[in-house]
Amino acid sequence: MLGNFAFDGALLKQDAIDLAWRFLTHDLALPRDRLAVSVHVDDARAYAHWTKSIGLPPDRVFKLGDADNYWAMGEVGPCGPCTEMFWIPDPLVGKPLDSLDECLELWNVVFMEDEVRADGVRAKLPAPAVDTGMGLERLASVVQGVSSNYATDAFAQPIAAMLASVPSLATVNYSVDSAAADSIAVRVVADHLRCLSYLISEGVMPSASSRGYVARRILRRALLHAHTALDLHDPCLPALAAPFVASLADSMPRVAAATDTIIRTLEAEEHLFRATLDRGLARFAAAVRHTDALSGADAFQLYDTYGFPIDLTTMLAADAGVTVDVAGFHAALQASREASRTVAGAAAEPAWEAAAAESALLAQLGAQPPATQFVGYDDLAVTAAPVAACWSPPSAPHRAYVVVAASPLYREAGGQVSDSGVLVTPTGQELVVCQLLPLARAPSTAVVVVESKGGESIALAPGDAVDVAVDAAARARTAAHHSATHLLHAALRAELGESVAQAGSRVEPARLRFDFSVEPGKAITPELLRSVEASVNAAAAADLPVETRETTYADAVERGALALFGEKYDPSSVRMVSMGDASTELCGGTHVASTAALAPFVVLGERGIGAGVRRVEALAGPAAADYLVAQHAELRAAAAVRGIAPTASAVAASALKTLRKQQRKTGPASKSVGLVPIAELSAGALAVYSVTRETLGLAPDASGKALRIALQDTGRALVGQASAVAHHVLVCPDDGVVAVAASNGGNAPALLADVLDKVGGGRGGGSPHFAQGKPAGRVDANSIVAALDSDN
Repeated sequence: MLGNFAFDGALLKQDAIDLAWRFLTHDLALPRDRLAVSVHVDDARAYAHWTKSIGLPPDRVFKLGDADNYWAMGEVGPCGPCTEMFWIPDPLVGKPLDSLDECLELWNVVFMEDEVRADGVRAKLPAPAVDTGMGLERLASVVQGVSSNYATDAFAQPIAAMLASVPSLATVNYSVDSAAADSIAVRVVADHLRCLSYLISEGVMPSASSRGYVARRILRRALLHAHTALDLHDPCLPALAAPFVASLADSMPRVAAATDTIIRTLEAEEHLFRATLDRGLARFAAAVRHTDALSGADAFQLYDTYGFPIDLTTMLAADAGVTVDVAGFHAALQASREASRTVAGAAAEPAWEAAAAESALLAQLGAQPPATQFVGYDDLAVTAAPVAACWSPPSAPHRAYVVVAASPLYREAGGQVSDSGVLVTPTGQELVVCQLLPLARAPSTAVVVVESKGGESIALAPGDAVDVAVDAAARARTAAHHSATHLLHAALRAELGESVAQAGSRVEPARLRFDFSVEPGKAITPELLRSVEASVNAAAAADLPVETRETTYADAVERGALALFGEKYDPSSVRMVSMGDASTELCGGTHVASTAALAPFVVLGERGIGAGVRRVEALAGPAAADYLVAQHAELRAAAAVRGIAPTASAVAASALKTLRKQQRKTGPASKSVGLVPIAELSAGALAVYSVTRETLGLAPDASGKALRIALQDTGRALVGQASAVAHHVLVCPDDGVVAVAASNGGNAPALLADVLDKVGGGRGGGSPHFAQGKPAGRVDANSIVAALDSDN
C-alpha cells in the first residue's frame, strides 16, 4: 500500500485531487478516458472539482453513499468522505458505465473532516486532514497492461519458480485467472510468502501477540492452503518462499540481508504448526460431521488447542458448507482472557472518568486545544505555569484533571513510563501526580491527573498559576534504565546479528524489560548473557557522552541511527540519541548525560515469552547498586549462620553438604513418594495417579507455581524408583491439571498432547522429562485411564 498524509489543513481537498490526477495522467501517462471516479453523495465540492476543474464527464463521476465512500478508522475517531479513482478495463472501454463494480480501484483519497465521538455524535474536526492510499501491485498491473496482480513481474516469474521448486507441484494446472482450487491456493501461497518475506526482514517475527500474531496468521493460512489444496504434507514453505525472497532482495537490501533469517523462521514456524495441523483438521472434521454449524466453543478449542486462528476456521467452514458462530468464539476468547488476567493487568485498566473529563476540558479549551509544551528534557520543574483547564469529578473532589501550558512531566511513550511528581496550587496545596494522559481528540495536549495527599477537596481554576515538579530521583533511575536499554539492544545485535529487532520494552524506575525477536536456531545461553552484560558495563566504564540531536529522518538514518519498525516518525524532525560508537537510535525518551551513570549493569534473567520472542530483565545505575548491596547482605547473613566466608561458592558448598547429610539420614526422596497408581497401561510402561494438594504436601491455598513444583518433584521421584514404568501421569482434578513425568528416552510433551487430545483438548507443554497442562473441560484420573485404555 502506498500512502501519504497531510494534517492540520495543510492540504486542501482540491489540491489532494489535483496531485492524484496529475500523478496518474501526467507522471504515469494513463489515458484520461480509461479513468472513472467516485465521490460521496453529499460531497458537492469534490464532485464539482472533478467535473468542472478536472473536466471529467459527469457520467464517469459516481455519487455513492457511506458504505462505499465514507471512511472511518473505527467506531470512534476521525472519519470523512473519500473520492476513489478507478481503471476502466478493456471490455468496458467506450461503453456507458452503469456502475464501477467491474472497474479496478487504484487510489483512495480520504478527507478526514469529521470525528465520531464516544456518544455516537458525528462532529467536525478542528482541522481537516487528508489520508491517501494506492495499491502498488494494482498500479503495476495497469502500467504493465496485464489482467491481474499475479500476472505482473512481481509475481509471474517467482510463481513459476515456486511451482518448479517442488516436484509434486508439476501436476498443478495453474492459471493466473483460474478459479480452480489449486490455482487459488497457488496465488494465496505466493501472496502470503511474499508478504512474510518482507515482514520478517523488518523484524516482525511470527508470535502469539500483536503484529507478530498477524504474521503467524498469514503464515498458517499459507500453510493450510499448501496442505489441503496442493497436497503438500511435508515441510515446504522455505522452498516455496525462496523465489520471492530472491525477487524482493533485488530491490530491498533488508530482505537480501535477512535471507537466512527468513528461511529459518519459516522452517521453524512450519514445524510448529504441522505438529498440530493434522490433529486440528481431524478435530474440525469431527465437530462438523453431523451439523451445519460450528459452535463458538469448538472454534475456540481449534484456536486455543490446535493454533487455528478464527479466519482459518471460517475458511475451512466455508469450504465444508457450514457456518461458524464467530460471536460465540469471541465470547469464549474474552472469557478466557478475563479468567487469566492478572491483578496487575486489571489495575492497568483506565480508572478515570474519561468521557466526562474529556468533555469538560474541551469545553474550557475550545475547538483547537493548545499542545502542551514539554520542557522536561532540560528542566525538572516549572513555576507559575498557567492552568489552561481543570475539572474534578463531583463524586471525587479530591481528584482533578489539569491541563497546563508547559510541563516537565514526561508522558508515557516508547516504553518509558510516565513521570511521578507534584503540582502545587496558588494556596500551597501539594497535589500528587497520579497519571498523565492525552486528550483523545487532541493527543498533543497532556492531561495531568492529580490527587490531594489528605483526601481534601482540590481548589483550582483555569488561569491559576501552579508549580509542577518531577520526582528527580525516580526520573534519574528511569533515565538510567532507558539509556541502558539502548546499549542492551546494541549488545544483543552485536552477539546475535542484525536480525534482532525490538519487540517491546518497559522502562521504569525499578527495572527495565526488553523484548526482542531472534531468528530460530540462535540460542540465548548464559555465556551470551554474560557477554552482553559485560558489553554494557564496558560502555558504562567508558564514560561516553549521551548526546541528542534534532534532525531529519533521512539524515538520522544516513548517520546510522536505528529506527524501530512499526514506529511512526516525522520525516522533517526526529530526535537522535547517540552514545559514542556504542549506540545510535531514534528516541523521544529521557536519558542520562553520560553512560557512567549506568554502572553497574546487571542482567536479572532471560526467558521466552512467545515463539521467536525473548525477554531480558535488567537493572542499571542506582537500582542495580541497591540490588547488589541487598544480595551481598543476604550472602553475609547466610554465611554468618554457617560460620563460613561470605562468598557465593562457600555458601553453596555448605548448603550442598547439609543436603547430602539429610539424604543419608532419610534415604532417597523417591522411597517416600507413597503414591499408588490407579491403573497401569501399555504393559506396565505407563502409570496413572490421582493426586490432591494434600497428597502432594501442599497447603490448600498454595500458589499455582508451588503446585507445579510439587508435581515436578513428585514426578521426578516416581521416575527415580526402580521400575519398568516409562511415563507417569499425575492428575489433579481439583485444580484441573494433568502432569506427565518421563524417564530417559521418554517424551513427556508428546504424551501430554495425546492425553489432552483424547479428553477433548487443552493446552500445555514442557521439557522431554516433565510436562504440564490443563484440559479444556473437567477430567479426573479415571476418565484419562478410560481414554488411554481405548488404544490398548
